[in-house]
Amino acid sequence: MTCAADDLPAFTRHALGEIRARTPLVQCLTNAVVTNFTANVLLALGAAPAMVDIPQEATMSPLAEWADFYVITGTAAATLTGLMFVVVTLVASRSERPSFDGAGVYSTPTVVHFGATLLIAVLLGAPWPRLWEASLPLGLLGLGGLLYGGIVARRARRQVQYQPVLEDWICHVILPPVGYITLIVAA
Repeated sequence: MTCAADDLPAFTRHALGEIRARTPLVQCLTNAVVTNFTANVLLALGAAPAMVDIPQEATMSPLAEWADFYVITGTAAATLTGLMFVVVTLVASRSERPSFDGAGVYSTPTVVHFGATLLIAVLLGAPWPRLWEASLPLGLLGLGGLLYGGIVARRARRQVQYQPVLEDWICHVILPPVGYITLIVAA
């Protein structure tokens, strides 16, 4: 059944009826923070949640003890990325036209670095049986970030609307590549 905008209530009733009629068994792989919430939502919809807690799963990954940290870090990175899009939208809607030179040096790299942080959180939150298996994607991410840092440095030197001050060079040109080098060394 397809759904047009004016048929949304009917589509929702139909989909909910299908779920309740079939009572599907849903295997939930969630973290401890949202386990009860997920189970309650599935029960309210009419599904049958399977919340299986296997103690051996916690010891399978060498980074399992850090899982909550990566969930929090990834959530913060995703939230800040969304906030950057709100800021860029507000700046673009101003009556005076903004310079796009600064976007390539300040706004876009900030979104890229938040995205890299989110990707690191996802990679390290994955159930790698051995640590060396996570090193390849982390090393590639570090190498890509280092190359992108060179592009940002070139853009910072070439822009004419704004002359970067010492803090701009440190925070936008020097520290991100240092972080990516650290990621390469850690990988």
